[in-house]
Amino acid sequence: TLSAISSGVKDVREVIEHAGGSGLFSRSAVLFIDEIHRFNKAQQDALLPHVEDGTIILIGATTENPYFEVNSALLSRSRIFSLNVLTDADVRELMVRALKDPALDLSALLPGARLDGAHVVYLGESYGGVLGGTFAAVESRESSSCSTIAMRRRMSSPTW
Repeated sequence: TLSAISSGVKDVREVIEHAGGSGLFSRSAVLFIDEIHRFNKAQQDALLPHVEDGTIILIGATTENPYFEVNSALLSRSRIFSLNVLTDADVRELMVRALKDPALDLSALLPGARLDGAHVVYLGESYGGVLGGTFAAVESRESSSCSTIAMRRRMSSPTW
């Protein structure tokens, strides 16, 4: 994993050296570059031969339109997936499913606490479609300590 904000061609070359391997049965390394749109053309060009020969499988994340910000040579060798912000209802549904999933055992994060429907609604609306932020709040109990006032305004009696 690299961040284009703080990485350059030198960092990319180090990752590629570690990926190494060649030949019929070698495995490709997966390289995730966050904010790939911040790499300039030369930095993006440095990735191209390694994407072409299979040394790396490149996954780039960007908040910008990749058709304008990522060079056309990389784009022509890529699949573009557009990820949309989750709605409040999506976040609530995913939280409820995760809290009910015994394989995740989220009860360990909330020993002795009860997360009822009003809390799920509050958390679902508080993090702007960012599911990770919602679960981080549950994990750190940020919602019970930092947001108690807001929750009390919305609910008669918080349960955690």
